[in-house]
Order: sequence, then structure tokens, then C-alpha cells
Amino acid sequence: MAAVTSGMPTSELVPAAAGAASPIQPMPYTPGLRDPIGAAVIKRYDKAKAIWDRWRPLWQDIYDLCLPQRRGFQITTEGRRNTLQIFDETAVTGVQEFASSVATTMMPPFSRWIDLRAGSSVPKNQREQIDVALAAVTEAIFEVINKSNFHS
Repeated sequence: MAAVTSGMPTSELVPAAAGAASPIQPMPYTPGLRDPIGAAVIKRYDKAKAIWDRWRPLWQDIYDLCLPQRRGFQITTEGRRNTLQIFDETAVTGVQEFASSVATTMMPPFSRWIDLRAGSSVPKNQREQIDVALAAVTEAIFEVINKSNFHS
């Protein structure tokens, strides 16, 4: 989706289907007034962040035990030893095995797990032509993936 630039109307950024109104409408703005939707979003964010802040130390401990060689949720001091509390490798290897099984379940090696196709915003008379082009792009994507180390 195109970024909104100053002075350019939204209707010029997003082409609408023939005879249809643009799906993107600008927010009404009155100088000096606070946006009630924005205020509600900020309030929800602040509440969620307060809840997250209570759990952050626990998640940091879990992160340090499962992925000791990576930076955690907070910035760590250079030279800090992250493996002092690890007594066996169960959590470390478990995280790697879990990530691997999720990846191979969602994206099985050497199989076509996605097909690119024209969406509903493409006019019906152009879909077949675009689907042919997208099939070639899909083929190229999987050719690159299968030649890479993506699944290793």
C-alpha cells in the first residue's frame, strides 16, 4: 500500500475498482481536538504495557535459559555470561526442535506450500493473465528456496 504524502489526495494513491468508491477514507481532523479513537488506542496500549511489565522479568529468565547466546527482551551488558544458570540442555535443544517442527509443518521442504494468485481487488477480466504471471513468480520463488539453505 502506498504511503500518504502531503498534499496528495488518498484517492490518487489507491486505485479503486471501476465505478467503486476508494476503500480508504481520510480521517476527519479538527485542529485543537483530540482524536477519541487514537486516545482509546493509547489507553489500551498503556494498559497492555503495564501488564507486560509485570511479566517481563519472568519472560527474560525463560529467554535466558532457552536461548542463552541471544540478546533477550532487554539490552544486556557486553561480556555478560548468560549460561551460568543452565544445568542441562533440555530447554536449549527443546526450543530448537520446536522451531524446526513448526517450520517444517508450515513450510514442508521441497513441496509447494503457497501459490500466488490475483486477489479480489483485481478486475475479473485481468485475473487469468495475472494468475499466469504470478504462477511464474511462485515457481521462481520455490526454485530459489529449494536451492538455498532455507530448510536446513
